[in-house]
This record gives sequence, C-alpha cells and structure tokens, in this order.
Amino acid sequence: MDFIQPARLGLTYVGEDGQEHTPVVLHRAVTGATERFLGVVIEHFSGAFPVWLAPVQAVMVPIADRHPALCSPGSRKAQERGHAGGRWTTARNA
Repeated sequence: MDFIQPARLGLTYVGEDGQEHTPVVLHRAVTGATERFLGVVIEHFSGAFPVWLAPVQAVMVPIADRHPALCSPGSRKAQERGHAGGRWTTARNA
C-alpha cells in the first residue's frame, strides 16, 4: 500500500462527501524482494563478487600437460571443505 506516491503525483478523487481525497495505491511487483535485492548486489559488485559470495570460489588451472594430475587432490580438498570450485582438465583450456 502506497500513501506517498499518489500525493506526489497529485492524484485525487471526489468522495461520497463531495470532497477531494488522496487515494491509496496498491502496487503489484513483478519480481519479489529477493530478486530486487540480488539485482542490487550484482550491480553493486559489478559481477566481481567477494570470495564468500562468489558462485565459484577457486579453480585449479593446469598450465602444462603434466599438471592436471596435481590439480585433482587440491580441488578435491577444497570441495571437501565446502568451497565451490573445480579444475580445468587440460592445459589447453588455459
């Protein structure tokens, strides 16, 4: 219920008593409070979220063909500790 916006817009109606009254406006939100909040957060961080909020917190990147085997244990430990992340499987991805 919005009591402020109708007054700002100068909206009035004539009631049964013949006097002008300011109406109350009922707004319909297409998105809910959670969606609006997430939109503000994404815009604030410009998509570069802090580690505690990032959907992917760490990625193991092999830089040579011999490194993917070394990335697996580190990636597994991070996931066991509850960190979101993963590893690239080949050096060609880098």
